[in-house]
Amino acid sequence: MSRYADLAAELFSRGFNCAQAVAAAFCDKYEADCDTVARAAAGFGGGLGCGETCGALSGAVMVVGQKYGPAEPEDAYEKENCHNRTAEFVERFRGRNGAVRCEDLLGCRLSTPEGRERYEADNLRETVCVPAVTGAVAILEELGY
Repeated sequence: MSRYADLAAELFSRGFNCAQAVAAAFCDKYEADCDTVARAAAGFGGGLGCGETCGALSGAVMVVGQKYGPAEPEDAYEKENCHNRTAEFVERFRGRNGAVRCEDLLGCRLSTPEGRERYEADNLRETVCVPAVTGAVAILEELGY
């Protein structure tokens, strides 16, 4: 694995959620304040806490924004460029994982007791989430982030 994938996996193993782990792994590269990035990404884990968009994907989109997001609201070119790069990342993530929704990837909803039980019993953190985190980083690197 790469340095960024190793760091994301380490952050995830230390307790960051999937979005935090991916987004924070790139803080140094984009000179972002890691505390701010980790806090901003906190609500994206577990598919927004309700099984929707995978947090690893959301964290990666935050990295896309760190590199290509417009600093000025009227910068139409940068807005479109960031949008197109986000769409490219999402499609690669979907191609690699077969889905973009946390619930679809895990086969359960983490916001329910039954879903959390299955997550633990089937070791989905290691078999689904860690590969999603490191895979999101790999896609970012393939795309030049």
